[in-house]
Amino acid sequence: MAESYEREQSSTHLTSGTQIGSAPTPTPSSIDLEAPTGTESTREGQQREGQQGEKHQGEEGRTIGKALEKCLKDWGIAKICTVTVDNASANNVALSYLTRRLSDWNCITILNGQYMHLRCCAHILNLIVNDGLKEVDISIARIRAACKFVKSSPSRLANFKRCVCECNIESKLMVTLDVPTRWNSTYTMLDTAEKFEKAFDRLEFDDLNYLSVLNNEGGCPTSDDWKRACVFVKFLKVFYDATLVFSGSLHVTSNAFLMKLCDITKMLNFWIESNDVMLRNMAKNMKVKLDKYWDGGDNMNYMLFVVVVLDPRHKMAYIEFCFSKMYGLDKCRHMLVKLKELLVNLFEYYQVLYPLPPDSTDSSCLISDTSSFGGGGNDRDDESWSSQFYSQIRRKQSSEKKNELDKYLEDEVEFNYDGFDILKWWKSKAMPSYFPHC
Repeated sequence: MAESYEREQSSTHLTSGTQIGSAPTPTPSSIDLEAPTGTESTREGQQREGQQGEKHQGEEGRTIGKALEKCLKDWGIAKICTVTVDNASANNVALSYLTRRLSDWNCITILNGQYMHLRCCAHILNLIVNDGLKEVDISIARIRAACKFVKSSPSRLANFKRCVCECNIESKLMVTLDVPTRWNSTYTMLDTAEKFEKAFDRLEFDDLNYLSVLNNEGGCPTSDDWKRACVFVKFLKVFYDATLVFSGSLHVTSNAFLMKLCDITKMLNFWIESNDVMLRNMAKNMKVKLDKYWDGGDNMNYMLFVVVVLDPRHKMAYIEFCFSKMYGLDKCRHMLVKLKELLVNLFEYYQVLYPLPPDSTDSSCLISDTSSFGGGGNDRDDESWSSQFYSQIRRKQSSEKKNELDKYLEDEVEFNYDGFDILKWWKSKAMPSYFPHC
């Protein structure tokens, strides 16, 4: 562990499944879970295995937490909003440990680290898609076997290219082979292969070896397999595009979370009503998995919605629209109340953390106005009614004065256009006349 850390520390770029903001952090070597041995009963063995697994996860989690703590200290990072980690039990332990330890060395965490633990959106998408792939394993396996045959030797590839020419298929791409454990490579394989469906069909008649080999591996792709592949490519593209957005490192990505979640939810709801039993079951399984992590309940980190509100093209109006579509009106209202409470808490937190100098404008205006209307005495009985009126108006205006959060939320949303730079927009508003706390 120590050697691994020292080696990674010397590098300017660290990669792993645990990230702090945009800076990836190293994780320790994996700890193997050793299965229990002996002659104990199956039930006792499973119980002991579970206890042993929890023990190892706790140990691994604390090790990760200590490594993260050391990295933060060495890098001089003392202000933390969120730490993004994969969805693993060990990471839950690591973040619990880190949250407790950060307070010991006066590290600034938002609202005492209550929202620091953020599950990686790209990793959750992987879990959702992998569940869906199980429903179309047969079709994917046949197309994979066909691609594997074509790619297995130069002569087979040349024979396939001849079939492509005879079918008048024009494409600069050629079939690829996926890595079964990586769904994005499966998407690329299917997206490319379905363009060559006619060439694969012709290959069945032109190459008896192709027919023989594939019959031993489940058969050649059928017309139903190709139809499912075509649909599944469209299906996967939504997840593929979302993953590209979530994984971006050269631009702000967090404000796009809700938009992509809406796209995925809408697509799943559509395919749940499909007449194709396989596609319908696939969509149902994926929806169950999606709701497990993003059902809008307490297990969601509402910081994901805060950043959407802070996008001037969206604000609360877009949030309310999306919530009502995805969760229904009743749950939408509950979620909006919870989100608004978080926004207020965050605003008050930053007000205390970065207080503005006292504003003397109101008091000077009050003095000027009251004196100009003849209110020179200390006794209120001697004060003119005009002076009393302006004093009352000033007090009322002061009490009703909107804070920066209310002002921002009530302003009109910005027009959306390609190339909109959210960071540049907020930078332009970082002045006393707009939002002094920016």
